[in-house]
Amino acid sequence: MLRKLKESFFSASRKSGSSTERPYPRVAESAWVAPDAVLIGDVEIGENSSVWPGTVIRADIGKVKIGENTNIQDNVVIHPNSKDGVSIGDNVTVAHGTVLDGCDVDDNVMIGINVTALHHTRIKRNSIIGAGSLLPPGTETKPNSVYSGNPAEKVRELQEQDREVMKKMAKSYVNLKGEYQ
Repeated sequence: MLRKLKESFFSASRKSGSSTERPYPRVAESAWVAPDAVLIGDVEIGENSSVWPGTVIRADIGKVKIGENTNIQDNVVIHPNSKDGVSIGDNVTVAHGTVLDGCDVDDNVMIGINVTALHHTRIKRNSIIGAGSLLPPGTETKPNSVYSGNPAEKVRELQEQDREVMKKMAKSYVNLKGEYQ
């Protein structure tokens, strides 16, 4: 029933019969999307990734590509603000209530609860962004770093224990999604 409802919604949002059909979401077979998440436009979700309740991914201006083993938690909003789109890498955790507006996130990143990352922000690999942080337009983090604050600033280098927490978080959501598939 749910699959039919989603297929109906996605097909209704395309221009049928046209050679210029709008792109619509593509979700890997092993990925999971909550029934009340909203995916619009050119969204691609990789293997073993998950999109949790209340999330809105609106790829009507540019593509949103989410890698493998990535979890997009409850009430996240992802929206490109240009044709450049949004890219989120592999093994990424995007925590509850985060807003990613036209930014890119490399592999192995953990983004805390209620972070706001504005257009042309780039979060580099092996980084943690602390809860409630604001990354103003054009922010580019350094790899292997922890950022926090409003505006976010580097507070320290990433530690081995941080890497372990990040791996566990990504893996736990890969496992947790299995309970809902």
